[in-house]
Amino acid sequence: MSQAFIPDQIVKRGVEHDLLDFIDRVESKDRTALHLYLSRLQAGNKRRHYIQAAIKLFEFYTQRFEGRLFILSNYDLIFVAKNVDEAALQKSIEELANLFNKDPIVRFSQLDNKKTRFASWFKLEQEYEAFVAAVQKTVKDIELQKGALSKHSSSANEGVFEQDYDFLDRKVAGLAQFVDLLPLLSRVNIGDFVRDQACCVMAGDSAREVFYEKYVSIHDIQRTFMPEFSLHESRALFNYLTQFLDEKMLDHLNDDMQSYERAFSINMNTTTLLSDHFQEFESKIPTKVRGKIIIEMQVNDLLHDLSGFLFAKDFVRDLGFNVLLDGLDQNSLMLLDMKRINVDLCKLKWNMDWATYGLSDEHAAVKEKVQNSNVREFILSHCDSPQAIEAGKELDISMYQGLYIDSTLQNARRAQENKIYRD
Repeated sequence: MSQAFIPDQIVKRGVEHDLLDFIDRVESKDRTALHLYLSRLQAGNKRRHYIQAAIKLFEFYTQRFEGRLFILSNYDLIFVAKNVDEAALQKSIEELANLFNKDPIVRFSQLDNKKTRFASWFKLEQEYEAFVAAVQKTVKDIELQKGALSKHSSSANEGVFEQDYDFLDRKVAGLAQFVDLLPLLSRVNIGDFVRDQACCVMAGDSAREVFYEKYVSIHDIQRTFMPEFSLHESRALFNYLTQFLDEKMLDHLNDDMQSYERAFSINMNTTTLLSDHFQEFESKIPTKVRGKIIIEMQVNDLLHDLSGFLFAKDFVRDLGFNVLLDGLDQNSLMLLDMKRINVDLCKLKWNMDWATYGLSDEHAAVKEKVQNSNVREFILSHCDSPQAIEAGKELDISMYQGLYIDSTLQNARRAQENKIYRD
């Protein structure tokens, strides 16, 4: 971000050590701290202009009061100021929350409380120690997440959920950028951008792979060809890109189909599944491989065009493929009639609030929905900690995917290699 956008009272994003240094020295008398948990928003609600609006709001208050704003790497905002007009700031927070009113952390928060899932207030004269502890935990979580993402950057499942610590710094890719990008992708070996991520059952601390997902890393494509641009901002252009990449993936698979011995899944748009390109791909699948392929379909396609989704789902199931519904979160799971949708497997996104706040009544409803659906198996995805596995067990889910699972598998392989070396 430029200096023009961030005034002197605002500490640039990603320098958590400056925040720790500041709270170690700050005078607590008459000071109030506010922590806005933008990192807890679901990926689809982390809109560039909404987050910029939040930053602009606090930019105003740093000038009005004797304040400092810290923009953390995960886009949480921490604001510390002296002699704050709390009523005015609270009203602004409530107005800001309206931008995110479809997100669970806003919908299920009592915004007039001082501690919610969306924001927490601290009176530093009375709550300094609690504030320091909360900040230290946040910084530790950020560093752990950064380390995990760096360690598993080649295998992290992305989609719209990926942790992107620089998306506000990028320009929005428009039609001109996509026109430049597609010819480049036509000439590259798409296999250089294909990644795998395992879906596993867990037994204690051990993971056993059931199948793995093959996907094209759009993050790596962006970083390679258009590092200054965000490819996700235009839904129409992004959908066109994913359909283009679907065809490249199908060609890649056909080139090496005989070599696949493990079960795997591929994520396809509804439009792709009804295309001539997919039918050509399907006609070339060897008999021994067909039963190993799972077709992942996106919940966004379902919500956009239910009849088209159901037609494509039935079509590929009639061809002998298992179908997995990907992208479910707590809200979409509760909204949908899973018996009518009638898929074989579902991926439900891990929600960190389940660990922080426990399985409340709303989460008990999720468990009931999981138990009473006709889905053969639910997979808890985006698992980045042991707490995700514990929450999955509470929900009667036995299969998992995510960075924590990747790490568990890598540690097991490393231990086995060390054992062989010692023997």
